[in-house]
Amino acid sequence: MEIQYLQKLKENDKIDSQRIKGVTESEIQKVEQKLEISFPKAYKEYLYLAGEYSGNLHMLETDDLKTLSSDFYKDVLSEDMRETKTIIERPFWVFADGIGDQGFWFFYLDENDENPETHYYAYKPTYVYEAVIGSHNLTFSEFIEGRIDFGFKVKKDGIW
Repeated sequence: MEIQYLQKLKENDKIDSQRIKGVTESEIQKVEQKLEISFPKAYKEYLYLAGEYSGNLHMLETDDLKTLSSDFYKDVLSEDMRETKTIIERPFWVFADGIGDQGFWFFYLDENDENPETHYYAYKPTYVYEAVIGSHNLTFSEFIEGRIDFGFKVKKDGIW
């Protein structure tokens, strides 16, 4: 796969002792066909480079393609959204999930953008199970570049 948006990730495939591991283009296509969706090019590059294991990018708890495309994950996500009464009405894809009370990061699938804007779904720290949706104001590639920088900062400063 030709890397257009995530060159920095390709050049930094190892942060500290953790090396990223991707999935094949065929695996990406199988998931797209199964779910009847088309991923943006920047996200396909991410999957190709780090879709099985993201190493020290600190991508919440779950970001691997196998888990995020599973029927089990889809059911859990739907239940969480029902419980918070905060539903995303547009087609979207979760690219990293915090499992439990951390929320998740996502992009919309209906923007027809090869490098979409990233968003968050965060659980509010209240007594009522609620969530808030917002934008990171970063494209997917900018978001991943920030995770790379953060991974190197953690390595350097030992703050994680």
